[in-house]
Amino acid sequence: MSNRFDQIFSLERLRQHWQTNASKVSEPASTDATVRLPEHIGAELNRLGTIIDQRFPEKDRAGLGILLAELSRLLTARFQMAADHDAVVDDGNPDAAIMEILNQMEDLAEALLLDA
Repeated sequence: MSNRFDQIFSLERLRQHWQTNASKVSEPASTDATVRLPEHIGAELNRLGTIIDQRFPEKDRAGLGILLAELSRLLTARFQMAADHDAVVDDGNPDAAIMEILNQMEDLAEALLLDA
């Protein structure tokens, strides 16, 4: 299980996309603009949600769903930082926060699988 999460949301892999997206920005992002996750990251989040839905009973999905929503929020904030170097994100170190959520998801998923 840990390898799958690490492969999908590897910080090294994500950083490449953050740097690529940041270098493609030719003008400053407007503060009114809504930052969207790149399509491939959104697809991976959707795929992870589908795996959670298929693998866990409804009563067990709630915690993972909350963590998945938080992961999505943190990734969006991280891409905002890449697009707008002046953006303020109140999560401290977003990379560490993303890793913490991934670790929590992994721990919860493993606990739920062991309990089943």
